[in-house]
Amino acid sequence: YNQAAFARLKINNNEYVSENYKGATPWMISSPIFINNTEAGFIETGYNQEFPIDYEGPFLREERMLIDGIAKRLSRITERFLSEEKIVESEEKFRNLVNQMQLGMAVHEIILDDNGTPIDYRFLDCNPAFEKLTGFKRENILGKTVLEVLPATEKIWIEKYGQVALSGQATSFESYASELDKHYNVTAYQPQAMQFAVITEDVTTQKQTLISLKKSYDKFKLLSKAANEMLLLENPNDIYNYISELLHQQYPNAVILFQKVDEETKKSKLIYFKGADSSLINKAIQLTGFDFTKIE
Repeated sequence: YNQAAFARLKINNNEYVSENYKGATPWMISSPIFINNTEAGFIETGYNQEFPIDYEGPFLREERMLIDGIAKRLSRITERFLSEEKIVESEEKFRNLVNQMQLGMAVHEIILDDNGTPIDYRFLDCNPAFEKLTGFKRENILGKTVLEVLPATEKIWIEKYGQVALSGQATSFESYASELDKHYNVTAYQPQAMQFAVITEDVTTQKQTLISLKKSYDKFKLLSKAANEMLLLENPNDIYNYISELLHQQYPNAVILFQKVDEETKKSKLIYFKGADSSLINKAIQLTGFDFTKIE
């Protein structure tokens, strides 16, 4: 009785009806739609006029089976659609988070030789912070290998990342990238087989600060020690020798000269030197024509 039939679908507060739907009638059948085991709507069909009684009102047994089958299929399709929608939404949120984070992040694919040994890796994706940390534009490195981008890349990077991509065991380490002249703190993990993702932080400034602080501390410690030990020295030559040895520890390639100034004549005379023999000094005087051992 197609001329008198209508259909109605309601799911998650959204309603869809056929053209000749005029409202509920006594001649209807329906079947619920479930999403994740929770009733989320229904599908129903009916007639706008009375017809002879059959299996269920005016409806055949096959019609009951058909509407139940349609309801189950709609349940599965809706569940899958909502799941995919949530996945897309989650991926968008994750990408936004990754793009906004200050730490560099990149995903790579490990490349093996015939023996299964990691020999290179390919850039698959990266965030803006990674571009800023490395100086590479995303569009210029995606699809390329690290040895194409940085031919002199140290083996330690490929070995460490290869272990992560193959074993799935995450790792964290600090290393120096000579081609970029930077120190990085790196955390690497395996997002899927044969791949690794890295979260990178540029610690070059902090590293240089620590090195400077250590050098300053070492110099202070050395000078403190020297001041105490020099108080025990009385012979001038011992003092010259001690200071020369001290300076050579800091500047191994330097030539140390001591000159004595005559207050009356205002002339100076070389009285001690270290780091070059007398023949080398005499040769320098001959070449330059300047006797720096007799500076006025």
